[in-house]
Amino acid sequence: LPRPQQQQQQRGNEAMALQDADDPPAAPPPAEPPDSSLLFAAIRADDAQQIERALSEGASVDSTVHVEAEDGFPAGCLAKPVTALMLAVGLGHNRIAKLLLERGANVHARAGCGATAMYLGAAVGNVEIIASLADAGGDVNVTDARGNSPIWIGESREFESGPPALPPTNVLDPPHTAPPTNTSHRPRIAPSLGAFKGHTEMVRVLAELGAAVKTAMK
Repeated sequence: LPRPQQQQQQRGNEAMALQDADDPPAAPPPAEPPDSSLLFAAIRADDAQQIERALSEGASVDSTVHVEAEDGFPAGCLAKPVTALMLAVGLGHNRIAKLLLERGANVHARAGCGATAMYLGAAVGNVEIIASLADAGGDVNVTDARGNSPIWIGESREFESGPPALPPTNVLDPPHTAPPTNTSHRPRIAPSLGAFKGHTEMVRVLAELGAAVKTAMK
């Protein structure tokens, strides 16, 4: 090329190079969310070491998983999502639940069935974890979509083996094995229902933590 044209082309190349240098770098592609399968396997196995590993590898402490039949949750939660904390509480793996609370698990999150960890703890009779959830800010009076609270659910839930036997009113009366079928004769407030069904410890713990004990039957 003639010299003037070479100079013009060189200046054009230099201008393009300067423009490229001023352009911001292209954004990297979005990262895929961390796999939380290790976290939930560790919760089900009650393995604190593997939970620490899963969290260190990026799994969210508030990851969710669908409840499986083997988890033993109330039927209303089956196949619905729960958080890692809820899974630990429902399984009764309380050291794991406390570890997740220490790592910042959201105690107010709701499961796909509308329950919180506090509510699930009462539903499965996990008395031991209730105080830890309350210490972390869990609401002992939180209600589900029907207005039922943990203290009501905690007392009205049925034992897996059926209701406990009731003592006879006198030595001549045979022991009863179930509450009367006429609901008008059933206790109407949570503490008496809890005592009636044998769930006195759950009643005591929730009441001491400030639960409203005069809960209407739903």
